[in-house]
Amino acid sequence: MTRGQIEELDRCFPKPNPYTRWLNREQERNCKSGRLLPARGLSLFAPALGWQVAKSFADEGQSLPPGISPAPWLRANQYLLNHGPADLPVALAHMLSLPASRPQSVLLQALMLCDGAACEDLAALCGYDVEVIQCYDALFWNVLERKEERDYIDRIYPHGSPAASRDGSPIDLLALAHKSRRIDVVLTVAEFAHPAGEPTSLAEQYQKIQHNCLVAALHGLALGAASEAENPALKPALKIISKNPNQAMSSQKEQQTANPGDAILLAYQRHLNPTKGDNSASEYNFAPVVGVTDSIPNYGIRT
Repeated sequence: MTRGQIEELDRCFPKPNPYTRWLNREQERNCKSGRLLPARGLSLFAPALGWQVAKSFADEGQSLPPGISPAPWLRANQYLLNHGPADLPVALAHMLSLPASRPQSVLLQALMLCDGAACEDLAALCGYDVEVIQCYDALFWNVLERKEERDYIDRIYPHGSPAASRDGSPIDLLALAHKSRRIDVVLTVAEFAHPAGEPTSLAEQYQKIQHNCLVAALHGLALGAASEAENPALKPALKIISKNPNQAMSSQKEQQTANPGDAILLAYQRHLNPTKGDNSASEYNFAPVVGVTDSIPNYGIRT
């Protein structure tokens, strides 16, 4: 979505709305001093604008205004409101945005800026479905249609030297993409290759990112992070469990006595040891994460 399209959309949205209220709360939370001007419309420089709008409306139990909202925004809003069956491309795009999937998302973000990088090319390179790439760009990054907007690109891509530092830190793929705009350069440095003709299925990608999400949620709980703000993977992890009966609590007693940490831990253990006849997880060769499953505190969810 281009700058002009965002400005046109902003003129159509009612004011105030859940997004402007959310943005004002965020400004108050992040500003330690100084006078704040109230947010009056959509942000032109927020890569995750689509997700922020969809989520802010969903948090207030509202659907996005029909007829003026982009299709991926509408889908994300309905996904967050739990209306209808799970939208797997939106769920995958969301999970790619979480810290547990940072290596995959950084590579995708770098490739998106490169010249000639269409959704079909990115899908073939990274093994995602085209629809997942489209949802991720529309909801979390918004680069494919804004590559020539230099003020926007300079805000979200570092433009210093991409070279590795003396302390052994890896080369910055985002800075490299900003400097070269070449897919072959980014892939060579990332040492990334997807087997030609062997794309990873949507279900397989979803399963792998589910695992990363559960691990991230368990890490947070083990460190005492029990709120959505402290542990952003927590709510998606619980959503995974609620949508997948194979990972849910199997008995009434389990359901009555379990806390969220127990539920996530059980789902993680069933990823590692699927029940007889269920091969959905065994093919991925998941390994236990040392120190994570040893002791999960009995925390509730604070939102």
